[in-house]
Parts: sequence; structure tokens; C-alpha cells
Amino acid sequence: MPELADATVLNAEASPNYAHADVANLGVLTGAGPLVEASGTISATCDNGALSSNITTLSIAGNEVPVENLAPNTTILPEQLGGVAQVTLNKQEGSTVTAVSIELLQGLPGLSDIAGQTIDIASATCSESDDDGNGDGDNGGDNGGDNGGDNGNGGGDNGDDNGAGDGGGDQAGPDGAAPTPEPQPGHLDVTG
Repeated sequence: MPELADATVLNAEASPNYAHADVANLGVLTGAGPLVEASGTISATCDNGALSSNITTLSIAGNEVPVENLAPNTTILPEQLGGVAQVTLNKQEGSTVTAVSIELLQGLPGLSDIAGQTIDIASATCSESDDDGNGDGDNGGDNGGDNGGDNGNGGGDNGDDNGAGDGGGDQAGPDGAAPTPEPQPGHLDVTG
């Protein structure tokens, strides 16, 4: 049975609004000849919601694949792979980028029990910052109605919620206990 995947270097990094992953010297299904092979680096980066991937060299089923300026979701057709896999390069879905995504199809000799599985190589997920770009940071203005402006005087939150206030019940009790929460109107859809 061929080895499923092998790589010599794996790195990952994540912080608020940023993620990066890279893999070097990759081989996937390395039996008689690797299905996917990269002698260089494969990387995926998500920076404040901007998705990108970089592949230095890549061969699929022994054929070198051009990897300059890859468009998002570039698919190598199953016919080119003898019907055993479908490969998507620079796969972008929502806030996730995957440099190489390999979906194993039916007809994979000796590995029929893993048909339908996906192998993702170098994947990164992040979100955009709430910062509006004016240089003052996020300042707590989360567009949820409370700008973090409670001055602690018990007179409401003095935020941008048109004076609705919360009645001053936001102070800890004398023993340090949290105040009793007050229900807030709202509607949440529930699906099963």
C-alpha cells in the first residue's frame, strides 16, 4: 500500500486576523510515483481577510503544473489524473485558503476505503479586522450598539443606543459577585 503523504517541513503561524501555513518537499501517494509532488514550498496565507497561496514547483502524476499567478479555485481535471483524484490549487472558500486540495475519487488501487476523502495541504483561515483604518484601532465600536462608553456612574452605558441604558446594574456587588443579568429582546433562528 502506498504512503498517503510525506513532507520534510511543516510550519504554521496564527494571530488575530492573520494565519499562514507552509509545507516543503511534499509527496502524496508516493507508491510507484507520487500523485502530487512539490520539491519546493507550498504556502497559504490569510491576512486580514485577503487570501493567497504560493507554490514554487508542483507536479501532478509526473507532469509539471504551471503555478504562476494561479487564479482562485484552479482545478486539475480528473481525466488528467486517470480518475483517481481531483486537485484544486489556490482553493478559496469564505475566509479560508488552501494551497493544494486533493479529493480522492473511486478507482484508487488499494485505497478504495478512503475514496471521497480530501487531503488539504497548507491551509489558512482568518477574518477581517474590525478596525476602520483611521489609525485609532478598533476602539470597541463593534457596531452592536455599545461603544464601550459606560462611565461607571450607574446611569446607563452612554453609548450609541439612543439612551436605552441598562439601568445601572453593571457594577459588581459588595462581595464581588456579578450583577444579575437582564434579559434583552432578540430573535435567534434555530435549525435542527
